[in-house]
Amino acid sequence: MHNHDHHDHDHGHTHEHLDSPGDFTQRDPMLTTRDFSQRAFTVGIGGPVGSGKTALMRVLCEALRNKYSLGAVTNDIFTREDAEFLLRHKALEADRIMGVE
Repeated sequence: MHNHDHHDHDHGHTHEHLDSPGDFTQRDPMLTTRDFSQRAFTVGIGGPVGSGKTALMRVLCEALRNKYSLGAVTNDIFTREDAEFLLRHKALEADRIMGVE
């Protein structure tokens, strides 16, 4: 078993190995000490083609854009279609949307 003794342990979380994931509702809240005005929060969305990832991004952007400073990065290895969808529907300002091919 790897023991993680190769770095300083004072970094706000543990590396304990668990036998099972446990009960999520019994866990301590993970983000109570993070100041999101100083550090960004990232949401990654994955899934198969046609599963609604871009539509979900649009809804999230529209729901959160007036409360938070948002940026959207789409990653489509073939086209800029996802970024263009968000631009076309004005999910965010154009300078807040980036399509990565």
